[in-house]
Amino acid sequence: MSTIDPGAAAAVRRIADLPGPPGLPLIGNLLQVDRERLHRHAEAWARDYGEAYRFRLASREFVVMSNPEAVATVLRDRPDGFQRTQRLHDIAHGMGSASSPARASASRSGPSSVSTRPT
Repeated sequence: MSTIDPGAAAAVRRIADLPGPPGLPLIGNLLQVDRERLHRHAEAWARDYGEAYRFRLASREFVVMSNPEAVATVLRDRPDGFQRTQRLHDIAHGMGSASSPARASASRSGPSSVSTRPT
């Protein structure tokens, strides 16, 4: 069952409007994230900021969506607005899902992230 409120989702139009952990100028949330435990940070932030939130590591801004149905919808309806990193592309290709990022993302539980272009 989806917990996304369609009215609330429609009200958020820009990435900058999404909630997220406060960061520092230039480095964003870089000091808050342990690379080995990024998934734990993502889960905690999802509890704090909701199903869709943003954070920034240096000049790279990330949008995290923890609802698999919403991830599938976004990637299916607006695929050109998002990009995979080369590493994610290689992993997906190795798993046999390179042609369907929405299917691969929707099958996971927990927060999923989609990288935006650098700001």
